[in-house]
Amino acid sequence: MNEDQDVREFQKIRVKYAILLTIVTLGMYIPYWFLSRRQAFEKFQIKIPYVAIKVTVVLFIFSVLEFLWILTPIQYVLGEHLLPNDHAFLLPLQPEDSLLKHFSLLLFIVVNIYSSLQVRQAFRQRFNSQSVNRLLTCLFQVIYLQHVVNKCEFLANHHNSKSNTPSV
Repeated sequence: MNEDQDVREFQKIRVKYAILLTIVTLGMYIPYWFLSRRQAFEKFQIKIPYVAIKVTVVLFIFSVLEFLWILTPIQYVLGEHLLPNDHAFLLPLQPEDSLLKHFSLLLFIVVNIYSSLQVRQAFRQRFNSQSVNRLLTCLFQVIYLQHVVNKCEFLANHHNSKSNTPSV
């Protein structure tokens, strides 16, 4: 399998849409990007911590529920009667005392940077003609990696169109 076929294994999406999806989904597009390309990653033996990515999604859901719990007026009216302060197992339901949002954000950042760097390393080995910047990978993660995929696919299509045109 050559480089041109390799790049076509990855889904193409415009970078501006990736940015928009990341903003609209409050960052949940990042784990989705990794999970939706799982078959391509496995085909090229790119090791991604899928369990950790799924855990970050679950923690994100709990963080959103925690945020909604804070905003719910009934929590302020009945909160002290519903949730006694002396039960440690109920602590996650008291968002002002919970470290869940801090832990989930830290885990989210670490897992996504690690996964992005794993993909970057595989891209560097697989697509020799394309340089993949480490700093840009850490800062922009899947948005930059999507840019690399799009650029490699454009170059592959451009190269194929040149080779298919008859010479005079």
